[in-house]
Amino acid sequence: MGTPNTVNLALQLAQRSSRAEHARAHLLYGERLRRENRRGDARHQLRSADEMFTEIGMLAFAKRAIHELDANGEQSAREKTKHSMTSRPRRSR
Repeated sequence: MGTPNTVNLALQLAQRSSRAEHARAHLLYGERLRRENRRGDARHQLRSADEMFTEIGMLAFAKRAIHELDANGEQSAREKTKHSMTSRPRRSR
């Protein structure tokens, strides 16, 4: 049997892979729902996918979920935050 460190790494990889598959299922289902014009249902699935992919560091897939959210007519939470941070009210002189 492997060393404790090897076993821990293998377990972490399995857990991460499982989480990635779960996130991928949300993404694929969300894409399908969006194409069927089930916007509210799609939004929930795509947000979940974005959050999960971001948490595990799979940013290319998170970007795909954000792209689908945009196509669904929604600004992602990340984009909203970025926009609110950059748009500041002007001071009158």
